[in-house]
Amino acid sequence: MRKKILIACSHFWPSIGGLETSMGQLGGELVAAGYDVSVMTLAFPGRSADSHEGVAIISVDMPAFQHAIRAAVASGAYDTCLLIQDPLGTIVWSVEQLAPPAHTRVLVQPIINEDGYARWKDKQDFRQRLAAILKSSTAALTMTKSGPDHRFMREAGVEPVYLPNASSQAVPAGDFRQQLGIPADRFVILHVANLYWVKNHVGLIDALPDMPANWQLVMIGTPTGATDCVAAVQAKLASRPEIKYIPGLPPEWVSAAMRAADVVVLASHGEGSPITLLEAMSHGKPWLATPQCGAANDHLGGFITDLPGFMPRLRQLAANRALRKELGEISRAHWSECYAWPVVLRGWTDLIETGRLQRSFEPGAALVERMRQVRAALGDAAVPAGNAPEALLGEFARRIDFGAFHVDAYREGPVRFGWVGTVPERPDEVNSLLIPAMGSRHQMAILDEQAAPAQAAAFFQSIDVLLLTSEQDYALSAAVAAMACGVYLLGVRQGRLAELLERQPGAQLAAPSGAALHEAMNWCSGNGAELRRRGYKQAQQVALRAAGAAP
Repeated sequence: MRKKILIACSHFWPSIGGLETSMGQLGGELVAAGYDVSVMTLAFPGRSADSHEGVAIISVDMPAFQHAIRAAVASGAYDTCLLIQDPLGTIVWSVEQLAPPAHTRVLVQPIINEDGYARWKDKQDFRQRLAAILKSSTAALTMTKSGPDHRFMREAGVEPVYLPNASSQAVPAGDFRQQLGIPADRFVILHVANLYWVKNHVGLIDALPDMPANWQLVMIGTPTGATDCVAAVQAKLASRPEIKYIPGLPPEWVSAAMRAADVVVLASHGEGSPITLLEAMSHGKPWLATPQCGAANDHLGGFITDLPGFMPRLRQLAANRALRKELGEISRAHWSECYAWPVVLRGWTDLIETGRLQRSFEPGAALVERMRQVRAALGDAAVPAGNAPEALLGEFARRIDFGAFHVDAYREGPVRFGWVGTVPERPDEVNSLLIPAMGSRHQMAILDEQAAPAQAAAFFQSIDVLLLTSEQDYALSAAVAAMACGVYLLGVRQGRLAELLERQPGAQLAAPSGAALHEAMNWCSGNGAELRRRGYKQAQQVALRAAGAAP
């Protein structure tokens, strides 16, 4: 008997937007996999049918929406219910203090972006109630590895389950450049986002003044009910006639625009997991995004930068076709490995069938290294997304005695791994991360986190790679002390640890799973000379920062 799945979301076909696209694709993939899928969503004036591509549609008017979701989850009619929305909406709250039937799995995916999180992160009652809902669910899903959804859950004691967004590629409808009269040699910058304030159309336009004559900014976005935003964007466009604006396109023509573009940009104040960038990656395009663009911070093949950094990056890309090609290939490869539906669907079926995710979604070490080499060739080990990483490094570097913690000798021979922690006090890290990471291949030296400075200095000077499985202060202190000793860092992509390490030349991040860490350790074992070179360079930079000199 086919299992019945309910997806509760605010918008669905024929409404047009990122959520609608994602839920439409998820529903279609689940139907193709043999499930009976229904979507409960808000009534929409243009909806002319109660099904779409095999997915049944239950349209509900707003006043009854929350009650209808709660009743459906409690009914026992569904094997799995997925609730997805920003917690500032009503959907997630529909199951507050609800005990669903034992056979019904409830998956909650709160869409928490930086813009929305800022509105409630300091409201304790809101946080406690939301945490209680997530803890009572079968699984609390995040779409980012270290974004605000992940950070909130970690702080609230909720175990986050990272399941990325996915995208499929619509068949391009035609030649987009030809349709719009754009010459083949024009550098096309594409922005796809409906007209909401959070998408920051006005900010993007202001960030790209006086574009060269051989550049073409194309903006595609459906006008929305946010009439003040629509008016502001239209007024701004009226003053910039060189920009081509298209008020919405069907998926086939958006796909054609992606194929025609040289780079795709996103300037939002807040995003969960923007499907625009996944679509760009599927077309093998480089991309630019602001730090607030959620899961974009997890992607390879593009750059994260504040808006003032867009023009310099675009100039680099416009002038270097080989760079665009390399980034595009990395984008496409990352999408294929982690964000294509055949990959992500297996995560959904894990949860539907067992209630547990049984895989991770990390790009291979070789692809991560390829992106690092692109950054190194451009002269930036990473593109700063703000001041937080530098502040973290400075905070912990000030505590380091560089007379004790320094590179005392150039190491050679087999790569040696180390870990810092008090084993009896950290059984979860040891059993779920440390032991699986070692497997049968790798040995690990261990330093107690309460060790004296002299003992710690000797320890770091004896290893090549420090494995970091926590974002607590003791781990961050150990990370910076190890950096001062020329040690390469391998850490889990988690909160402050990710913020610190993703900006460093001698560091690597992996998913918080034993399998991902084991794969990364395998890479380290085979690249000893390279990681030592990076570690020594990193040690010099840390010492210079601590001394107040520019690296």
